[in-house]
Amino acid sequence: MTPTIDDGEVLIVAPAAAHEVEIADVVFCQTRSRSLAHRVLSISGAAARSPQLTLCGDAALEIDRPVTAEQVRGRVIAVERAGQRVDVEVKGGLLGRLAVVTAFELRRALRRWRARAWLGPLAPTRAAG
Repeated sequence: MTPTIDDGEVLIVAPAAAHEVEIADVVFCQTRSRSLAHRVLSISGAAARSPQLTLCGDAALEIDRPVTAEQVRGRVIAVERAGQRVDVEVKGGLLGRLAVVTAFELRRALRRWRARAWLGPLAPTRAAG
Protein backbone atom coordinates (compact mmCIF):
# COMPACT_ATOMS: atom_id res chain seq x y z
CA MET A 1 0.00 0.00 0.00
CA THR A 2 2.98 2.31 -0.34
CA PRO A 3 2.85 5.35 -0.38
CA THR A 4 -0.21 5.40 1.89
CA ILE A 5 0.87 2.61 4.25
CA ASP A 6 4.42 1.34 4.62
CA ASP A 7 5.47 -2.14 5.76
CA GLY A 8 5.62 -2.43 9.52
CA GLU A 9 3.23 0.42 10.30
CA VAL A 10 0.45 -0.19 12.79
CA LEU A 11 -3.05 0.15 11.32
CA ILE A 12 -5.85 1.86 13.22
CA VAL A 13 -9.06 0.21 12.03
CA ALA A 14 -12.59 1.41 12.81
CA PRO A 15 -15.38 -1.15 12.70
CA ALA A 16 -17.40 -0.69 9.52
CA ALA A 17 -19.93 -2.80 7.68
CA ALA A 18 -19.55 -3.09 3.92
CA HIS A 19 -22.55 -0.80 3.32
CA GLU A 20 -20.70 1.96 5.24
CA VAL A 21 -17.62 1.73 3.04
CA GLU A 22 -17.17 4.12 0.13
CA ILE A 23 -14.99 4.19 -2.96
CA ALA A 24 -11.39 5.25 -2.15
CA ASP A 25 -11.59 4.02 1.47
CA VAL A 26 -8.88 1.66 2.66
CA VAL A 27 -10.53 -1.43 4.14
CA PHE A 28 -9.17 -4.25 6.26
CA CYS A 29 -10.42 -7.64 4.99
CA GLN A 30 -10.00 -11.31 5.79
CA THR A 31 -9.74 -13.45 2.66
CA ARG A 32 -9.33 -17.22 2.56
CA SER A 33 -5.57 -17.05 2.54
CA ARG A 34 -4.67 -13.80 4.32
CA SER A 35 -5.62 -10.50 5.90
CA LEU A 36 -5.12 -7.39 3.81
CA ALA A 37 -5.67 -3.65 3.79
CA HIS A 38 -6.36 -2.32 0.29
CA ARG A 39 -8.18 0.59 -1.34
CA VAL A 40 -11.75 0.21 -2.63
CA LEU A 41 -11.93 0.88 -6.40
CA SER A 42 -15.56 -0.06 -6.95
CA ILE A 43 -18.60 -1.47 -5.20
CA SER A 44 -21.09 -3.66 -7.02
CA GLY A 45 -24.12 -5.72 -6.12
CA ALA A 46 -27.82 -5.16 -5.76
CA ALA A 47 -29.43 -4.41 -2.42
CA ALA A 48 -30.85 -7.94 -2.26
CA ARG A 49 -27.40 -9.47 -2.64
CA SER A 50 -24.27 -8.95 -0.65
CA PRO A 51 -22.19 -6.15 -2.19
CA GLN A 52 -18.80 -7.02 -3.64
CA LEU A 53 -15.86 -4.66 -3.31
CA THR A 54 -13.08 -4.49 -5.87
CA LEU A 55 -9.82 -3.70 -4.09
CA CYS A 56 -6.27 -2.90 -5.06
CA GLY A 57 -3.14 -1.98 -3.20
CA ASP A 58 -1.82 1.49 -4.01
CA ALA A 59 1.50 0.04 -5.22
CA ALA A 60 0.03 -3.02 -6.97
CA LEU A 61 0.00 -3.44 -10.73
CA GLU A 62 -3.06 -5.70 -10.73
CA ILE A 63 -6.50 -5.48 -9.14
CA ASP A 64 -7.44 -8.01 -6.43
CA ARG A 65 -10.27 -10.51 -6.69
CA PRO A 66 -13.51 -8.96 -5.39
CA VAL A 67 -14.28 -9.47 -1.70
CA THR A 68 -17.71 -9.92 -0.18
CA ALA A 69 -19.29 -7.81 2.53
CA GLU A 70 -18.73 -10.61 5.03
CA GLN A 71 -14.96 -10.43 4.51
CA VAL A 72 -14.74 -6.72 5.46
CA ARG A 73 -13.54 -6.29 9.05
CA GLY A 74 -13.33 -2.50 9.12
CA ARG A 75 -12.08 0.71 7.54
CA VAL A 76 -8.48 1.84 8.05
CA ILE A 77 -8.69 5.38 9.42
CA ALA A 78 -5.05 6.00 10.35
CA VAL A 79 -1.59 4.49 10.70
CA GLU A 80 1.02 4.91 13.38
CA ARG A 81 4.14 6.28 11.72
CA ALA A 82 7.23 7.08 13.80
CA GLY A 83 5.14 7.33 16.96
CA GLN A 84 2.63 9.71 15.34
CA ARG A 85 -0.93 9.07 14.17
CA VAL A 86 -1.36 9.83 10.46
CA ASP A 87 -4.91 9.91 9.08
CA VAL A 88 -5.49 8.02 5.82
CA GLU A 89 -9.16 8.87 5.39
CA VAL A 90 -10.04 10.59 2.12
CA LYS A 91 -11.11 14.23 2.42
CA GLY A 92 -13.05 16.32 -0.07
CA GLY A 93 -16.27 14.36 -0.45
CA LEU A 94 -17.10 12.72 -3.77
CA LEU A 95 -14.67 14.89 -5.74
CA GLY A 96 -11.83 13.99 -3.38
CA ARG A 97 -12.65 10.28 -3.65
CA LEU A 98 -12.75 10.41 -7.45
CA ALA A 99 -9.45 12.31 -7.50
CA VAL A 100 -7.74 9.70 -5.29
CA VAL A 101 -8.98 6.73 -7.32
CA THR A 102 -8.14 8.45 -10.63
CA ALA A 103 -4.63 9.34 -9.45
CA PHE A 104 -3.88 5.77 -8.36
CA GLU A 105 -5.37 4.32 -11.57
CA LEU A 106 -3.16 6.62 -13.66
CA ARG A 107 -0.13 5.68 -11.56
CA ARG A 108 -0.94 1.98 -12.00
CA ALA A 109 -1.40 2.37 -15.78
CA LEU A 110 1.94 4.19 -16.08
CA ARG A 111 3.73 1.53 -14.02
CA ARG A 112 2.20 -1.28 -16.14
CA TRP A 113 3.22 0.52 -19.34
CA ARG A 114 6.79 0.94 -18.06
CA ALA A 115 6.92 -2.73 -17.01
CA ARG A 116 5.75 -3.86 -20.46
CA ALA A 117 8.24 -1.56 -22.19
CA TRP A 118 11.05 -2.91 -20.03
CA LEU A 119 10.01 -6.57 -20.36
CA GLY A 120 9.13 -6.30 -24.06
CA PRO A 121 12.58 -7.32 -25.37
CA LEU A 122 12.60 -10.30 -22.99
CA ALA A 123 9.28 -11.69 -24.18
CA PRO A 124 9.53 -14.80 -26.37
CA THR A 125 8.93 -14.24 -30.07
CA ARG A 126 7.13 -16.54 -32.49
CA ALA A 127 9.19 -18.17 -35.15
CA ALA A 128 8.06 -17.35 -38.68
CA GLY A 129 6.79 -20.40 -40.20
